[in-house]
This record gives sequence, structure tokens and C-alpha cells, in this order.
Amino acid sequence: MPIDIDTDNLKHGILGLVIALVEIIKDALNLQAIKRMEGGTLSEEELERLGEA
Repeated sequence: MPIDIDTDNLKHGILGLVIALVEIIKDALNLQAIKRMEGGTLSEEELERLGEA
């Protein structure tokens, strides 16, 4: 019994998944940066780079 797969629909689904994962990673990195800033564990150079990002 063959399975019919709509490749366009599959591509959109995978693209949506990738975008969601990128957003989750971005949010996690932002949260980590905020915690490090509040904790005072960043050097002056790291703080400057965060300000540019």
C-alpha cells in the first residue's frame, strides 16, 4: 500500500519546524545572556558585543 506524500506540504512543514527551532534557540540564548549580565559574569568585551547584537 503506497503512501502519497505531498512534497510541497512536506517542505512547508519542515520549514516551519526549522523556524520554530531557531526561535527557541534564539530565546534560550537571550535568556542566558540576560542571566549572565545580571549575574555579573560577563567581561567588558562580552557586554560590548551583546550591545551590538
